[in-house]
Amino acid sequence: MQATLTHLEYASDLSDEFGHKHFYNTPSCYPDPNEDTYNLEEHSSFYFFIENFKRLVDKFPSQAKALSFNLNLKNSLYFNKLSLYSFGFNSIFSASEAANYVLSIDLEYFWNRSYQLDLLRLLEKRWKDFSNTNKEKLVKKILDGPNKSKQITDEEFQIFKNLEIFRYIKWCELSQLVLPEKYRKKIDMIISMHQDWQVKEPAELVHNTSVKVHGITIDEEADLIINAPISEVIKRSIQVYNRGFEEYTARRPFDGLVKLRPKKALLALSYLSKRKDNPKYFWSVSPCVRIVVASNF
Repeated sequence: MQATLTHLEYASDLSDEFGHKHFYNTPSCYPDPNEDTYNLEEHSSFYFFIENFKRLVDKFPSQAKALSFNLNLKNSLYFNKLSLYSFGFNSIFSASEAANYVLSIDLEYFWNRSYQLDLLRLLEKRWKDFSNTNKEKLVKKILDGPNKSKQITDEEFQIFKNLEIFRYIKWCELSQLVLPEKYRKKIDMIISMHQDWQVKEPAELVHNTSVKVHGITIDEEADLIINAPISEVIKRSIQVYNRGFEEYTARRPFDGLVKLRPKKALLALSYLSKRKDNPKYFWSVSPCVRIVVASNF
């Protein structure tokens, strides 16, 4: 475990050295089971540490607690997340220790969208253990909201602030966390301000922090239109123009027709033009059509 921790420290230092502050996908200690393989591989050392840390908690909780005190490298995405994760285990941290840790988090990190899921899952796991006093302090911290950024106006900030508070409060309620009656009036007011936002699952309230990256293959096979009537060429091409969700092949039969039968492609465009119909994409390749046609005369 110590070797893995050292490896993570090295990865964090190297990331800072290269000025790498952002990732295509921000890792979470609670990854989506359907997470894209590429995203998991990008942070393989991080996820490897989590798996082994869970085993250490189960077998040697005192060692896990000692190790967790090393997870306090400020400004490190990995270590801030792992620290939040470690306080979720009641076998190594008491309820008061966990609550005091959350209360001590700087507002910059408390409201940072990169840590939202990890923070809210920590609250979900430990809430029932917290004392009423600590619950009230934590809810007050949420209701006080984030600090104002210099880049936005007072009016913009108030909208942003109320929305962020709503996200946290609504997460707690959907996760069936009993919130203190002391703040019920303000909680109800915040929720009523966003009553048009129909939310059924807590996951809908946190920002998606992953990006799937795929290459798109262009298919110029013209069989669909090569023998079609002139009046049907563009119509049939449009029918297959848009890709479906998670389809990674873009069908462009008209592009293929331009190369195989440029005269027919030009006639198809002219047919529509006479009817005052000029689809932009197909005319965008028309210079190629004219050049190919000219070269064949």
